[in-house]
Amino acid sequence: MAAETAEQATVAAAGGSDLTLANLWARVVVPGLMLAFFAEAGLLAKPWLGEGYASLIFVLGITLIGAVAGLMTAVICALLGSLIFNFVIAEPVWQIAFTRHSDFATPAVFIACAVISGLMSGRLRDETRRARTTNRQLQTLLEISRSLQGAETAPAIQAVLRATLARSGAMVPALFQLDQQGLVPVGANPGPAWSELAARAVASVAEMLREGPLVATALSGGHGLVGALVIEGPDDELSVGNFLPALSRVTALALERAELAAAITEAQAQSRAEELKTTLLSSISHDLRTPLTTISTSAASLLAFQGEIDPDTARELLDGIVGECDRLNRLTANLLEMSRLQAGEEALHPAVLPVAEMVRSRVSQLRQHSPGHRFDFTAPDGELHVSADPALFELALGNVLENAVKFSPPDGAIAIACLRREGSCAITVTDTGPGIPRAEQERVFERFYRAADARHGPRGTGLGLAIARGFVKASGGDIAITSPVAEGRGTTLTITLPLAGEDEPEGTDG
Repeated sequence: MAAETAEQATVAAAGGSDLTLANLWARVVVPGLMLAFFAEAGLLAKPWLGEGYASLIFVLGITLIGAVAGLMTAVICALLGSLIFNFVIAEPVWQIAFTRHSDFATPAVFIACAVISGLMSGRLRDETRRARTTNRQLQTLLEISRSLQGAETAPAIQAVLRATLARSGAMVPALFQLDQQGLVPVGANPGPAWSELAARAVASVAEMLREGPLVATALSGGHGLVGALVIEGPDDELSVGNFLPALSRVTALALERAELAAAITEAQAQSRAEELKTTLLSSISHDLRTPLTTISTSAASLLAFQGEIDPDTARELLDGIVGECDRLNRLTANLLEMSRLQAGEEALHPAVLPVAEMVRSRVSQLRQHSPGHRFDFTAPDGELHVSADPALFELALGNVLENAVKFSPPDGAIAIACLRREGSCAITVTDTGPGIPRAEQERVFERFYRAADARHGPRGTGLGLAIARGFVKASGGDIAITSPVAEGRGTTLTITLPLAGEDEPEGTDG
């Protein structure tokens, strides 16, 4: 804050010499030239018009000087003009004589004209200056009002005020917000003098408080005080018209809107959290209850009828128990990995992974569990390597492949390919299921969401594709859906991940 003020003072000092020269020209040189012109005109007109009309030429000149240069310059020119008139025009000429009463009338008239024209021109200049200042202030308020419409936080409001006021009138604002801790500055603390004046403005009933170059005003919104605004700037900018009260009202409304937006966002976040919690409990309770029921029933049957159950039936019951235990493990793994993804990049442990090898391994496992499906895996570019978290990569890949198996017919074909695409590794998984409507292709990546056509089909947690997208985004890649694929059926899901260093194509660094 002090640095900004010093910079403005330096700029003002740099322009001081130009301002002095301009004043010297306007208040000395131009009036002197005008007085000389009208004195010469009066002298030349005297032989034809006489002394009376020549004095009127002087009156006209002094009146114009007062209008152009102001009161003080006009009075000085009136005194000089009366001496010139007495010396070269009034009889006896070429001498200064104030022996008659009429000799004092000329300077009196000249000075009266100077005073009248000077006062009138000064008032006109003041009104013009005030009108220009008011117009500039209105433009500033309009610009601030428009800019504040996009400011959704207190720091953004502070930035708008700083930028706009610095351009319009070399003013430096400091915004203070009233919260549970009291009156706190927005951003860096401008200094104790600013904070003290802001606190006094909030506690005072006066519309504004002034202390040296600082002016403070309280910010009152529709529901009470929301903060304070302290401005350092030229007095003519801050004291003219209702600029500061209008600015405080606009700022107060912006602060109140920002607080309301923050409250709405927090309420929406809490609502989403409650909704997510409800959905999570509902989904987890169902997905836990189903395998636990199967495990409990199978185990109870084995215990109750262990001597009566034939080996094939016993093996079938045991296979069911193992399968449901695997399902519980997958559910637990999905929940744990989703928590890791929400924790951010710090929870990830990337390593260089062979993509084709890991895909082949996962496909081999699926062939054992789904013997009716046909799996076709191709890797025309050979082995490709990516840098990713191994556990998350395996889980995401497994979720995508199991999703394809789940929604394909019992004897359906699933095509998997591993390709090089412009410095990235693309893994495509194409199933022969019913496909995903275009309107739902983005929503299937949301947690616990299941497409409308899938709600009556195989049961799932709705976490698989959400984890896949979270993993891909955290690894700097992308995931996309293409559906339908052929004859109105089928879905292709493409995972794109950056290649690891040794697999990057040569010449990509320019």
